[in-house]
Amino acid sequence: MCSKHNPDALVQFLTEIPAAAFRASADTRRQQLGPRRFLAPLPVQQTRNTTIDDGLTDRICPQALPGFFGTVETFVQDYLTGQQFIPSPSSNGTGLAADPRTSEDCLFLDVIVPRLVLDSSKQGRFNAPVLVWIYGGGCVFGEKTGFDPSGLLADSPESFIFIAMNDRLGAFGFLGGSTVQASATAQPGLLDERLALDWQVGGSSDRVTVMGESAGAGSILHQITAFAGTKDPAPFSRAILRSPAFVAQPHSNLVEQQTQALLHRCDVSSIQELQRLPTSTLLAANQDLVARSDYGTFFFGPMVDADFTPSLPGVLLARGEYDNNVEVLLGHNTNEGLLFTSSATNQSTGLASIIQQRFPQMPPSTRSQLLKSIYPETSFTGRQAFIDRAKQFISDTFVTSYEFAVPPGLHGSDIAYTFAGKNNTSLSTAPQIIEPFQRFLTNFATGNSKHALSSEYAIGSKVTNASTLAFGTTGIGTVPDDTINDRCRF
Repeated sequence: MCSKHNPDALVQFLTEIPAAAFRASADTRRQQLGPRRFLAPLPVQQTRNTTIDDGLTDRICPQALPGFFGTVETFVQDYLTGQQFIPSPSSNGTGLAADPRTSEDCLFLDVIVPRLVLDSSKQGRFNAPVLVWIYGGGCVFGEKTGFDPSGLLADSPESFIFIAMNDRLGAFGFLGGSTVQASATAQPGLLDERLALDWQVGGSSDRVTVMGESAGAGSILHQITAFAGTKDPAPFSRAILRSPAFVAQPHSNLVEQQTQALLHRCDVSSIQELQRLPTSTLLAANQDLVARSDYGTFFFGPMVDADFTPSLPGVLLARGEYDNNVEVLLGHNTNEGLLFTSSATNQSTGLASIIQQRFPQMPPSTRSQLLKSIYPETSFTGRQAFIDRAKQFISDTFVTSYEFAVPPGLHGSDIAYTFAGKNNTSLSTAPQIIEPFQRFLTNFATGNSKHALSSEYAIGSKVTNASTLAFGTTGIGTVPDDTINDRCRF
């Protein structure tokens, strides 16, 4: 679907409408889509659809919010301003309010083609670069709508096509384990992305760049390491990974427990029964499970399966088992971990409990080394030392190379600067870096190395002397790479 992009659209996850109306609209497609639940997406039929879509009807995939989102804003604000904060429980929310756009029939694309590219097309083919955006949201919430590429297009040395995609989320897109694999497809959300990337508006993959943030960038990491690099090369030539993040779920027994929890919550015993349920039933179960996630986690997410993800991306990268033809630009923010660190963190329930929660099968000797040598208590001092220690560990478990250092540098804070339209006045902290930051990204995406910012960081170049390019309130320059340390080497 090519929909009209609304540059003034806001991402609205909390639209209030009567629940009964929501259930009715979602369930009208149940009989058509139910049998396709938890299965790989089907390729687009090659017959042309002559129906013109004016873009006024939008679709988002079923989604949910973890409970800790209910307390994180207040805690972060208190922490950043040095105020006293009251420890909050890990789950303090009930998920998302109903959104009338929600449908299981949600695998759509927004395609924005500049007039210059459109006018130069030949026989319906565009000889232009393509930039594909994958949103974040912990693999449980998010949507393609609300990202304005006008600034990126205006600052680009070459016109390009912008595409934003939806993919299935939560229980709908990231279910796995032996029960699923016996009769369905594990983590079809990643396969939704793969099919969308295979469907190229601009031609061959040597002109396609994929860009994502948080879970979107984590998904790209899975796309680069798909099939351990042994088949089906990545359908893109460049990738921009912004704060790539996902909660690692390396053990099939943990993933199977998630599937069993969903079956129990829906009062059924098989995937086939899940496929026959009304959308509203599965949606409620998904929201309930995600809402009760441990602090900083999202319940569902990417996993090791028997095919697409034979091992964790980090393991595959270390082995060299990935598509090494993809050129990669990595970026991180200066304060990544705070959003995912509980205000209840203290000496007795601090880093040790976080390690146990996220890496339950880590050998005791490795856990001891982390606590005593890599993240010793003596390295963190002051009233908030326990929280600082925990958020440093969480930050380090993200893949990090350019640095976005505009305060407060929270996870995701660079998105506003990426999609700021021309003459934007809302970003008062560092408006002067909007254009150079956008130009830096589009230089990479289009393979152009003629702009001033590209001279030192051209395609294929290496940042040397353990330095990285930093975007901050005083401008742009090099700083010591904060990922070159004993923690990250460990």
